[in-house]
Amino acid sequence: MPITTLVVGLGQIGMLYDYNKTNKYLSHAQSIFKSKNFALKAGVDTSYNKRNKFNKKFKKPVFSNITNAFKNCKIDLIIISVPTLASDGIYKEIIKNHIIPKAILFEKPVSYDYKIAKKIFNYCIKEDIKVFVNYNRRYDISTEIIKKKLSKNFIGDILKIEVFYKKGLYNSCSHYINYLNIFFPGQRKIKILNKKQNLKNDILLNFQFIYKKFKIDFKAQKYSHELIKIYGSEGEFVYFTEKDMIFYSDKKNNKYFIKNNYINGQINILNNIYKTLKNKSIPMSTFTDALESLKYLEKVKNL
Repeated sequence: MPITTLVVGLGQIGMLYDYNKTNKYLSHAQSIFKSKNFALKAGVDTSYNKRNKFNKKFKKPVFSNITNAFKNCKIDLIIISVPTLASDGIYKEIIKNHIIPKAILFEKPVSYDYKIAKKIFNYCIKEDIKVFVNYNRRYDISTEIIKKKLSKNFIGDILKIEVFYKKGLYNSCSHYINYLNIFFPGQRKIKILNKKQNLKNDILLNFQFIYKKFKIDFKAQKYSHELIKIYGSEGEFVYFTEKDMIFYSDKKNNKYFIKNNYINGQINILNNIYKTLKNKSIPMSTFTDALESLKYLEKVKNL
């Protein structure tokens, strides 16, 4: 039986990224609608216009709140894709009305507030709700490849890491903090390098994570490409995150490109959800790594 799914929040990632495209899988709604393993049951949004667009394209019921949707439809999976500022209200509604699906997929970074994120995660643990978080790089085939190469010292000892970002600490840098935690877990010190620049609901600033043997420099540059560089004594990894291009190079500057499947990012996540709910896998990104990332985001913001 397909996994019945409710999409809460019909904005860009929820529905609009590929609204007028039939062969793209950039939004949750289209990815679910096209999947044989999932059944799109309904949508939720406070906007009448977005509800109308959803109903027009998918011919499925659509509601203004999650409580009515859950009462009227049998739902296994809830996908929460509202803006981060609005997510806290959704969590309160879920807890207050005792909404219990089999699983919830949260949009990163889950919340701007660590305590609120922990509260909804604790509710999920208590009610045996499987948790997935949309840190899509954790679900990609390239991540395990890079992890193995780093463990085999393909580029030698790590000397330093640079991260260039421009879309905000929470909007894009949260992805990179979460991603690098896969390869470099553990305690680190934080050093703020310049004054914060305010964005709409976000900030830009330069800062460092200081480990025992190397540092990660996070550099906010509004007009540069977002990328990650891992420098080693024998070469380096380079990841152009907006172009989905990853390679490592040796001392002679020979480049070896690493296979990835970011073009099907939402499908990667759905495959992991399906296998987990069928007891054939475990979540690739869950509350543990999401809370770890949020902890460091809050520390950077508050220093």
